Amino acid sequence: MELISAHLTKRCSGATVLFFALFVFFSASIFQTPFLYPEAELAGTTVAKAQDATVLKEVEQWSVLDSNSNTVGDFIGLRGVGDSALVGFDVDGIQFVVEVGDEGFIGNTGGVFFRSTNCTGTPFIIHKKTLSALVAVSPPGSTVYIQVNPEQEPLDMITGSTFNSEAGGCERQSIEGLELTTAVAVVDLAKIFKPPFTLKLIKILVEE
Repeated sequence: MELISAHLTKRCSGATVLFFALFVFFSASIFQTPFLYPEAELAGTTVAKAQDATVLKEVEQWSVLDSNSNTVGDFIGLRGVGDSALVGFDVDGIQFVVEVGDEGFIGNTGGVFFRSTNCTGTPFIIHKKTLSALVAVSPPGSTVYIQVNPEQEPLDMITGSTFNSEAGGCERQSIEGLELTTAVAVVDLAKIFKPPFTLKLIKILVEE
């Protein structure tokens, strides 16, 4: 009786092992389990990486550089025979163009004015029609002031003060008859770039 029981137990154990082996084999065939077919998974990963690989090439382009060899904006073109360059910026989604010479930045309109007598409150810049955004560069540093609303009608107002670009401070200045538009300070370029500025042909990597 004990021999029969042992024989049956041995047969059941063998059948169980055989069943499990068949189950693993067919499961691996159907689901392509990575522990049985690691090369298949690795091959797929390699192909995917090869397809996603970006091919770069080296090209030369003109760029404006500061004294620390930092690239100043995106080079657009020259004014005159290399006297100054036009460069474009995108600061938090606000796009503008300024002129950069050997020692600093210039906007496409002049002066920043205030109603107050101490250069506080809302800034205003001289209104005129331009192809790009209306920009003035003024103290403190080389702060870019950009027109808030290009559709705004010119404002005829009496100013109370303005920044003195040469001295760098504020001065009282009562002027009437100027056509002005509301502006906002965007960035002080003097805190980022240091003169003197130069124009150079540099090598960069771009996607093919």
